[in-house]
Amino acid sequence: MLAERIRKKLDKKKIPHENSSIGDHVTLSFGIGSVIPDKIVKPESLIKLADTALYVAKGNGRNCIEINN
Repeated sequence: MLAERIRKKLDKKKIPHENSSIGDHVTLSFGIGSVIPDKIVKPESLIKLADTALYVAKGNGRNCIEINN
């Protein structure tokens, strides 16, 4: 919910994104990962989940949020 509020606030500002081949204003894409912590799960696993989700968000047209758990 927090990521979506941040994304919407920035989107409303319509900050020009000059020289961009993607869009005319700045947007945010978020990749969120979640795991149930235990002694086996390494921090790198959480980072990988979030990174994978971010690239899914970008692939889905950007300016969105993807959650990977």
